[in-house]
Amino acid sequence: MVRVIFSLDTEDYITPQHDDAVEFWAKLFAERKIRGCFNVVAEYARALKARKRGDIINLVSGNEADYHSNVHSVHPTFPEYLDTMDWDDGINEVIRKEAEGIKDVEDIFGQHPSSYMQPGGSFAPQVLYAMCQMGIPVMTWTFLSSLSKLKPLWYCSALEGILWNLGFDDYFETGDFEKMKAGFERIYEKEKNLPDGLIVLGTHPCKLVAAEFWDGVNFNGRNTAPWAWKPAALRPQAAFESLKKGITDFTDWVLAKPGVEVITYGELYRQYKLPAKEKVALKELRSLAESTVKELGYTKPGKGYFSPAEIFSLFSSALEILLKNVPCLPASPLQKTAGPVSDFPDFKGKIELKKTEFLRKCAEVNQYVKGFKRVPSEIKIGSARVGPGSFIRSMAAAMLKPAAKTVKIESADNYPQAVKSGDFENLKYKDQWLFVQGFEGKNIIRWAKLQSWTIKPARLNKESESPAQ
Repeated sequence: MVRVIFSLDTEDYITPQHDDAVEFWAKLFAERKIRGCFNVVAEYARALKARKRGDIINLVSGNEADYHSNVHSVHPTFPEYLDTMDWDDGINEVIRKEAEGIKDVEDIFGQHPSSYMQPGGSFAPQVLYAMCQMGIPVMTWTFLSSLSKLKPLWYCSALEGILWNLGFDDYFETGDFEKMKAGFERIYEKEKNLPDGLIVLGTHPCKLVAAEFWDGVNFNGRNTAPWAWKPAALRPQAAFESLKKGITDFTDWVLAKPGVEVITYGELYRQYKLPAKEKVALKELRSLAESTVKELGYTKPGKGYFSPAEIFSLFSSALEILLKNVPCLPASPLQKTAGPVSDFPDFKGKIELKKTEFLRKCAEVNQYVKGFKRVPSEIKIGSARVGPGSFIRSMAAAMLKPAAKTVKIESADNYPQAVKSGDFENLKYKDQWLFVQGFEGKNIIRWAKLQSWTIKPARLNKESESPAQ
């Protein structure tokens, strides 16, 4: 089986003819009794309601109406305003700015969005956490292309890593849908025999009717006053009709392929959703410890994966219990844990603590993890400031040598192996058209790297018997 998602960034609230493209796509899906994913900008949803386009609203409502931000490219964008804010204040600000948009999309289309598609290159890790808090657990874009290999993964509590395999827009200028079929065929042959075969077909409905992007016209590095907004330049009507024919033919060709099943982002999430309130057995904890002393990264002790942040939480919880002289260590609770949010200390050298002293520190650290639901950026031990990379390795060693009378804490890399993938070096904001001139987003990039502690591959529920995936 190959799961196929049709993903449509439905965003242009300035060009009226955009409605015609949205109507075409929605009717195409309705006639074939399949559901696409319309990633709707809330301002566009409000525009449809204001223009009394109940016909289009009803058509889109028959699909999955997902979220594509409140106003898309209006400045300040997510990275622009979050880059200068405190971490927690930033998450709260995203919720304050976006809650109204989410509610409008839900009210207008009669369903709560399952996924969030970021507008343009406006990535910020705070947004993922904020969306999860507002009940949107899927991020339908990623810069982690090397790590994800176009397969879902967990990052910042969200299911993401879900890039478009093919974009309809890439074929609009030539109209060569036979070439698109060839591209689909190559991917299909690789995916059809995999248990998690997935192909995402993406598009911007606005590009079906327009020769340019609406936000490039109006929000290219600066805001344009609403009274001065200009619609995007349109394609000739003949080109629009020809593209519709090509899309229809391509869609029918895809649906006729053996084993193709059209699903939505919401259905995808349910297939990968993590179990709630699970506990991890002692055997798995020891396996995690063995892996962690060798390398800091996501680990798979059984059939399921654990992120470095989850492992940190599990170890601190288990070692706090040991402080109470429990004869047999019980299973440890697994909780969602974010990565650190501030710079690591420059710890050099070695500290050796008595076992009971170390366990007390683990108990103190565990209270921080439980309270803030994240890995601490530093742990104070006397006058020293130790990074989480050093501390998690010491916790792992203590888990493996329960009879040891002392525990050593040594300098170590505080970043997981995932940072070395090269993906984080490709996360750039400088000189990108969407952002104000001179914007570099250095703090956003720094936070994105810190949240590498939360990365782990996602696994299909039916294949995972472990407390984590």
